[in-house]
Amino acid sequence: EAQRAERDGADYIAIGSIYPTATKKDAVVVGLKMLEKVSRAVKTPVVAIGGINSTNLKTVFRHGSSGVAVCSAIFEGSVEENLRKMSKAIEVIRSR
Repeated sequence: EAQRAERDGADYIAIGSIYPTATKKDAVVVGLKMLEKVSRAVKTPVVAIGGINSTNLKTVFRHGSSGVAVCSAIFEGSVEENLRKMSKAIEVIRSR
């Protein structure tokens, strides 16, 4: 599907759910191995979604994601604190 989307001119490929998520309880978890497989199969940026937070963000990028889409990681609890955590996690990843 990702290769077909790439051939059809997709700007990015979304893949998920990477982890279980409270946002979409019936989401099928495809996991990190599938993220890595898809990332290697296409040149188009791959955006991971599903259960991603400041704790597992580094692992998601290490498995080939170009970006992430998050919801629960931001909106469950203090939005300000959650944004601070995500921002710090991204800074750590970029500094390496």
